[in-house]
Amino acid sequence: MHQPLKPTPPPRVRILPWILVALGCVVLGVLGFKVIVHERNTDQQKARTLRGPIPVEVAPARIAAIEEVVGGSGQIVQYTTVNVTARLPARIVELPVNIGVFVKAGDLIARFDDRVPKATVAANRELLEASRTKAKNYETQLKRLTALQERHMAADYDVETAESNLATAKQTIAAAQQALAQAEVDLEYTVLKSPVNGLVIDRPANLGETAKLDEEIAVIGEIDNVYLKAIIGEEKIGSINLNMAAEASFDAYPGEVFKGTVEKIDPQTNPLTHSFATYLKIPNPDWRLKPGLTGFARLGLSRRALTVPSTAVLNPVGDHPSVFVIDSAKRAHQRAVRIGKISGALTEILDGLQEGETIVVTGQMYVLENDEVRVNAANAPR
Repeated sequence: MHQPLKPTPPPRVRILPWILVALGCVVLGVLGFKVIVHERNTDQQKARTLRGPIPVEVAPARIAAIEEVVGGSGQIVQYTTVNVTARLPARIVELPVNIGVFVKAGDLIARFDDRVPKATVAANRELLEASRTKAKNYETQLKRLTALQERHMAADYDVETAESNLATAKQTIAAAQQALAQAEVDLEYTVLKSPVNGLVIDRPANLGETAKLDEEIAVIGEIDNVYLKAIIGEEKIGSINLNMAAEASFDAYPGEVFKGTVEKIDPQTNPLTHSFATYLKIPNPDWRLKPGLTGFARLGLSRRALTVPSTAVLNPVGDHPSVFVIDSAKRAHQRAVRIGKISGALTEILDGLQEGETIVVTGQMYVLENDEVRVNAANAPR
């Protein structure tokens, strides 16, 4: 016998896959929305397309230090010049120095014939001794006559004569002492020594010549300290001050920096080169910096000024630089400014802004006048 057929059950509907698909669509939708929002908040072009606030980064205009370096090339020159002159008329018998020779303080520059000064010293010493002996005799004679006068055994005339003779002898002693001192000085002047450490830059005298009084024997440039005579453009003349710290470098000493200070400034500029000379005093204890050596000077200037990040300035090298200023309603307004020095990442603002105003530093290329902007929290002014 045939069994009766059982009815076929209806197919079971699988709900879980549809739930997963729906959840996936929701997640994708949320992610897509977040991507759109993120792009609107970070991409200026997308924000303008979506007509949302333009995302920007901002910073306040603030007072900061403007650093500027002024430079100029130049040459080493002697710190001071000493003229060594003859102090008495005499023949030069020794002249060991030549132009370009380095001398130390106390080194021999010239020696003169000392025979006459030596003889003069000896003669004045003998004269002084004779004058002292004569004065002593007159003093003894005056004492003897004074004693006799008290006993009415010597005339007043004799006593007065003895007193006059003693006074004259004392005057002779004084004159002899003065003559001896001058003779000794003249003897010292037969040897000329360098008063400073330096370089012989001229020697007009010659061996064997008879020098005249105050005739120039040698010229010495002192180099314990030296000047770097740096030539700087005239537009910087208002920025350079005395005692300003500076540094110098020389090709002869690569990688080495020499510290110095501004000690002299030429009061006039050169009308042909439109420049002026600045003299940097540099210590030179080892005499490595020699006159004529070329180098480069750098003078650092620092002052306080109103500044903005340089990225905030539109058309910074043109005729009409400007910045975008953010108002309290988060709207951008383009404003013309007058800029000064550019120091690193900062630009000096001379006119057009006030301290504390908020300006756009990134994204301003996509900002138009009166645009609403979105400021990232990390960049929002406090």
